[in-house]
Amino acid sequence: MKDPGLRGRAELRTLDLTGVNGTLVRRIDEAVASAADAADARDRLEALCWSYRVASPRLLPADERADLLVSSCVLSQVSWPQRVYARRVYERRFSSLPGPVELRWARHFTYLELRLQQDHLTSLAGVAEQVALTCDVVSHPTTLDASGTERKSGRSIPTLGVTSLLERVPKLFEVAAHGAWEWGFAKAGRTSQGARKDVEGVRLEQAPVGGAV
Repeated sequence: MKDPGLRGRAELRTLDLTGVNGTLVRRIDEAVASAADAADARDRLEALCWSYRVASPRLLPADERADLLVSSCVLSQVSWPQRVYARRVYERRFSSLPGPVELRWARHFTYLELRLQQDHLTSLAGVAEQVALTCDVVSHPTTLDASGTERKSGRSIPTLGVTSLLERVPKLFEVAAHGAWEWGFAKAGRTSQGARKDVEGVRLEQAPVGGAV
C-alpha cells in the first residue's frame, strides 16, 4: 500500500482463525511425549481429533462490525498446519507412519479438518454486512504425457470434503452471487506432479432472522 493516507488507515491484527491452534499444538506434543509406544501415540492423537470442541472464534470484537469481510483461499488451509505438525512430531519420535495405518490416520485428521473448516465458516457470520468467500474446492494432480503436454491424472482430491463450496455454506447465510474458475496452481515437470484447482467464490449476506437452522 503505497499511499501514506491509506496506509495510515490500515490496522494489522494478529488472529488465530481456528481459536484453538495454541491449545491443539500443546496437546499434540503431550500426546506423543507421554505415549508408551507408537501405537499408543496414534491412539492418543486419534482421540484428540475426535474430542475437539470449541466455540467458533469471533473475528471482530463485539462492538465492531465491518462493511466487507473477505476470506480468500483460507478455508482449505485453516487446519493444514496442525495436521502437518502432528505428523512431524510423531515421526520425529517413532519414524514414518506404517503403510497399513496411513489411511486410518488420514481419516481421523480429515474429521478434525472438516470441523475446523466449518467453525471458520460459522465465524464469518454476524461481523460484516457482506462476506466474500473464495476457496479451492477440488485439486487435480497433473503430469506430463509423452509429448510433454500437461494433463490431469484422472485423480481428484476434494479439499472441503464436497464437490461444491455451496454445500459447505451454513444456513446462517444467503448466497447473493456465485462463480467458479480453474486455477493453474503448479506446473508439472518431468519428475514432479503439478496441480490444477477448481476454485469457487460466493458473496454472502446474512440470512433473515428466523431463517437460520
